[in-house]
Parts: sequence; structure tokens; C-alpha cells
Amino acid sequence: MTRKMKRLFVMAAVTLMALTSVVPVNAASEAIGKSKAMSIVRNHTTALKNKTLTVEVETDDGVRYYVVRGKTSSRAYKYEIDAYSGQILSRKWKSRKLTKGSKNLTKTQARKVIDEEVTARKNQKNFEIEKEREDGVLIYEIDFNTSKYDYDVEVNGTTGKLYELEWDLRNKKPNIPSTTQITKTKAISYAKKEFRIRLGLTSAQAQNIEIIGAKLDRDDGRYVYDVELRYGRYECEAEVDANTGKILDIDIDD
Repeated sequence: MTRKMKRLFVMAAVTLMALTSVVPVNAASEAIGKSKAMSIVRNHTTALKNKTLTVEVETDDGVRYYVVRGKTSSRAYKYEIDAYSGQILSRKWKSRKLTKGSKNLTKTQARKVIDEEVTARKNQKNFEIEKEREDGVLIYEIDFNTSKYDYDVEVNGTTGKLYELEWDLRNKKPNIPSTTQITKTKAISYAKKEFRIRLGLTSAQAQNIEIIGAKLDRDDGRYVYDVELRYGRYECEAEVDANTGKILDIDIDD
């Protein structure tokens, strides 16, 4: 192999490594597109087959997804679709009209409605039910979860019918293709160090810094980690460059 060919081979290998390193294992390299997102929704809810849908792109905690909304004569729907895999992350429908009936359901009776109407209730955990009123109509707000989803259901206490049903995937994996060089754990450590220095804490005191949250985001074309910390009465919000680890911004509130 000639020296020139060797150089070309090395350059090709480096390029390939770069391309394969910018996309997380669970994400495709290209977004599925708004048309595909709408198709997924229409196939999942046949009542929306011939309905007009709206689509927006949002990013939250490192997850980029399409928000797809549509309506039928009786319900308003909202879906969240993974922008790369097409997985349905969340589905919600709500009745467009709140009808007041003649019934006055108890909590036990409202729970029975959920048991009969929502299949996932068979494997539920952490069941909670609250009594509310919306526009003067008795509504039972019911929350529970399974190993995979969180459910938020509302029962019209005057008709005995479901008024709203929403489920949300519990463990959403970050999917944004990026060229990040540092991990979330490393970003948190950089933020904690700066927080410790700003407050003048000892190493022992710094052990009590509480991590409120950390997420990967994109700001003006740059990937950053937004880190939230707390120590005693002090709260800290830090923005860490996801490639260099540099603290781009830090705000400490007393």
C-alpha cells in the first residue's frame, strides 16, 4: 500500500468513527419527519384518519419529539412521537364537551369505572384519586402507574364516563444526535465544583450539595448541560458546555 493510500485509509477511518460517534445507540441519524409522525398518529387512532393534524417539534431533557394534535367531533387528541424512532412517548385525549349528568359517583364507583375501562389498571401501582369540580361538574382525577407508563385519568362523576385519558412513557431515553465529549455525570461534577468555589464550601460541606436535575439541551447550535443544584438555602443553575466542560453561565439564588 502506498503512503498516499495509507493516508486516505486513515482519513476514511477517522471520518467513519466521527460519524458513528455522534448518534446515541437508541437514535437514528435522521428525524422521521412531520409527515411520518402524522401517519403514526392516524394509524394509532383511526378516528383521526381524515382529520387535520398540527405538528410541532419540541425538546425536553435531551429528548426531541413531535407534538401532534388533532380533533374529532367528540375528542381532542395530543401525541408525543420520538423524532427519530417514531415511538409513541405519550398519548392523551380529552372530551371536547363537559356534560353534567344526574349521577353522583363516590370514589369507589369512580375507581370501578377505571377498572372496567382502562386495561392497564390490572397492573397498576401507586393509585391516587382526588375529587375536583370543573365548571361546576364533579370530576374524579385518578393517577396510577405501571412499570412502563404513568396514567392520568379523569372520570365525570355525574355521568360515570371517562372524561380524559393520558398515558406517558416513564423512561424516555435522550435521542438528540450530538457531538458531546463529556457525560452528564462529568458535567454535574464541573457544576458542583464551581458551586462549591462560589459558596466557599469545604470538601466535606460539598458532599451535601444536592443534585436537583441535569439535562442535555441545544442552545444556539451548541450542546450544553443544564444542571440544577442545591445547598442549604442556596440554589444553583449552571450551563456547562457539553464538549469542553466549560461553565458557560452560572446563577446562584439565596
